[in-house]
Amino acid sequence: MQELELTEREQLATVMSNRMGLSWYNQLEDFILSDDFELIRKTLIDKSETETIYPIAEDAYNAFRLSPFENTNVVLLGQD
Repeated sequence: MQELELTEREQLATVMSNRMGLSWYNQLEDFILSDDFELIRKTLIDKSETETIYPIAEDAYNAFRLSPFENTNVVLLGQD
């Protein structure tokens, strides 16, 4: 039986839903699969080859995974 290969977008969807959890992924899916998100993702990948970027990729979506969408009332954004 021939295995079907996942498209890049399907692979991205799988990775992102695992990293952030399904509740947030379902809310952000349109953006995650958009060209804008792809541009941001590729820019970060390119920059990570010459610069240190925090948090590390595996930890970048921990806040989403640890705080499911249905349990979230307020989101505070900050930048240092």
